[in-house]
Parts: sequence; structure tokens; C-alpha cells
Amino acid sequence: MNVFSEHALIGAYSDEGDNWLDQLLPVLSKNVNIAYDYVTKHFDGVSTFKTEGTYMMFLDCTGLKKHGKTQKELLQRGWDYGIGWQDGGLFQGPTSIRLNLASPTFRIEDAFKRMDKYVFNAEW
Repeated sequence: MNVFSEHALIGAYSDEGDNWLDQLLPVLSKNVNIAYDYVTKHFDGVSTFKTEGTYMMFLDCTGLKKHGKTQKELLQRGWDYGIGWQDGGLFQGPTSIRLNLASPTFRIEDAFKRMDKYVFNAEW
């Protein structure tokens, strides 16, 4: 928690924040659906679930071990291609990657295309 998140939380639950929240929630919902659909259709060995009440998504990469890819290599490969994600081990998910979906939809779509091309379905 920091001063910005504190004021964002207050704004989101105030009458003045209703307009912002009304615009935010459909975008987050759309982004979750895009991410879930992309993972389930394109990333063999990766699983996830539709998050509820948050803009964070975990990708379970357990199935990628059979391809010889380590968690550290996956994370680094993503960062090398402009995908800002976190090691899920920090959140009790040792084979998971944590994604923030609170961005404009076009950025989420672009990030998943890069994950597809350069990380999960790339020859490396």
C-alpha cells in the first residue's frame, strides 16, 4: 500500500469515483476474458483460470517442464521481449507467472501476441 493506492481506493468507493469505476470494470473484465481465451487456445502446457475481483492473473507453467523450459528462463525471455510479469513463487506459486491485466486492452492483446511469438511458442 502506498499513498497513490490509498487515494485510488478512496476514489473508487466514493460517489465521485463512480464514473471512473463504471468505465474501469468492463475493461478489466474484457482483459481477463482475452487473457484466459488466449492462454487456453494458444499456450500448450500453460493453464489459468478467470480471476474474480482482481486484475491479477496467474499462469501455471507446470506443463512446460516437459519442454525443458525453466521458470527463470520463461521469466527472463518475457522481460527480454517487453512483457512485464512477476515470478509467481513470490505468491506461493512456484511454477506460476503473475500478470497484471490492468492496462488498456490493446496493450494486453499486444503482450499476449509477444508471449505467443517469443516465449511460449518460440523455438529457443
